[in-house]
Amino acid sequence: MDARDDPKLELLCRWLQ
Repeated sequence: MDARDDPKLELLCRWLQ
């Protein structure tokens, strides 16, 4: 499961950071 492959997950990762 790659967060970079998922736009929503990528946004969530940025939000958590």
